[in-house]
Amino acid sequence: MKRLTLAAAVVVALLLAGRHAPAAALRLTMDEAVTRATQAHPDVASARAAVAIAEAGLQRSKAWLPANPYLSAGAGTTTQTGVGSNYGMYLSQEFEIAGQRSKRVAVANQDIAKATAELSGAQQTLVAAVKTAFVQALVSTDRVGLARQGLDTTADLTKHLSRSKNLTVAERIDLNNAQIQESRARRDIAATQQACDNALSTVRRLIGVSAEQDLELVGSPALAVRTLAGEGDLVERALRQRPDLAAQRHALDRSDAQIALLEREAVPNITLSGNLSRFEGATLSGGDVALHIPVFQRKTADLNEAVGERDRERLGVDSLQRTITQETLEARRACDVAATDLQALRDVAVPKNEENLQLQRRLYERGEATYSELLGTQLELLAARREYLDAVQAYNEALIELERVVGGSVEP
Repeated sequence: MKRLTLAAAVVVALLLAGRHAPAAALRLTMDEAVTRATQAHPDVASARAAVAIAEAGLQRSKAWLPANPYLSAGAGTTTQTGVGSNYGMYLSQEFEIAGQRSKRVAVANQDIAKATAELSGAQQTLVAAVKTAFVQALVSTDRVGLARQGLDTTADLTKHLSRSKNLTVAERIDLNNAQIQESRARRDIAATQQACDNALSTVRRLIGVSAEQDLELVGSPALAVRTLAGEGDLVERALRQRPDLAAQRHALDRSDAQIALLEREAVPNITLSGNLSRFEGATLSGGDVALHIPVFQRKTADLNEAVGERDRERLGVDSLQRTITQETLEARRACDVAATDLQALRDVAVPKNEENLQLQRRLYERGEATYSELLGTQLELLAARREYLDAVQAYNEALIELERVVGGSVEP
């Protein structure tokens, strides 16, 4: 009995351990994160549903007849001697005679093209958001490491200055400054860790995993400055590739197709009908042709509305083209500024601060510099490296934004 109880306890312990065991970290490259996001994000799924709805509209527009045939039948009896039962049948069908079907199909095709362009735009916007969050998470992780180095350095300086019992006024000021820097370093760690956690949370949300899922991001942001196409070339690409502009142009084409459809719909349909009846022993048959006379309803208001909608869509295309041109030029210039900043920090600020630390360390070893001066130079190097990380993030974000604004590649 004791053995069974012990075995049961072991099983329960194993089950509880497995129940509370943390899930393995999910390793992701940037491309894998983008793929997951485009498959799972609701915005893209909604855009895909819009395409499916537009395709259903195309299927409906391909109907050959505007309505189902109408069938009516009836029968009756009479008390008249020698006369059998009476009955009658009536069948009618409405037909379009002005080629409305082809115009409806043209409108539906533009709806599909517009929805497809909007799907592409939603995907591009999502891709830019995922890449930006991914870069922010990578850089924030490095910032946390630098912040911890800064805390270690300031704590070491505080400890060193606190060893002396009888401090001079200058030494007391140095100690106070060291303690202030240590306090700032602790606050910096908390802030950078929060930024890192927020960036990872954004990645989790975009790729559709739970908030508790651990992530291990693989890769590094772009560190080398890339050669970009000229401003004129980028503007031309953006005006050709941007999905939102393509969607706006399809909306304009749809307005033209809608006007053509309304002009055809102004031509009335005809209704052909046939009848067969039996009355008082005689068989009767015949047919009719009917149509609405366009006297009071001529589609005039509908046409005027469609023309106004077309003019509005055309103005929207012109406005969006100007906006895209400005956005492209500004994004290109932002890349240039970020690249200049990145190169200056990478090629000058960080190496020179590293050299200063080496020189200061030699002076300290020869007794020509104080420990406070040595650690101060080390803090300046950490500050330069933080600025470099800021420049790396700014340059990558500028590149991602330029690719989004252009709608594709930005290289020559």
